[in-house]
Amino acid sequence: MIVLLIVLGCVALVSVVTVIAFRYVTRRFDLTEVAQEGAVLLEDGIELARPLLLGKTVVNYSNVESVELIPFPRSIGAFLYYGFAADRAWTRPFSDLVVIKLSSPPCFVQYVMVTPRDPVGFCARLKSHIGRNSAAS
Repeated sequence: MIVLLIVLGCVALVSVVTVIAFRYVTRRFDLTEVAQEGAVLLEDGIELARPLLLGKTVVNYSNVESVELIPFPRSIGAFLYYGFAADRAWTRPFSDLVVIKLSSPPCFVQYVMVTPRDPVGFCARLKSHIGRNSAAS
């Protein structure tokens, strides 16, 4: 009985420390908005969280080739399909997935996977930004 209480106490302590550390990191690196929204559309590009929330990056609209919305049940297989060619900024585990294909990928990353708060609206706004950017070029 005492061992069970010690294990439960340790689990609770680790959980509290993890939540405090996560909040500290998101506030320290100014990732609060990106972590809440999944991805933020700016005037010149898309602001994304890096994997494991280790900073943020901006992808220019001129580097975006296409956008695809994948519903949640199919998104489980998408992680296996795209493999290491995808950068995953996954802030919502049970949400629809937006796959952004980059035309000039950095390193070996060709796709960026994000889970925005409103995936359908995000895709529509991103496609309009891409269309506006390609029309201006």
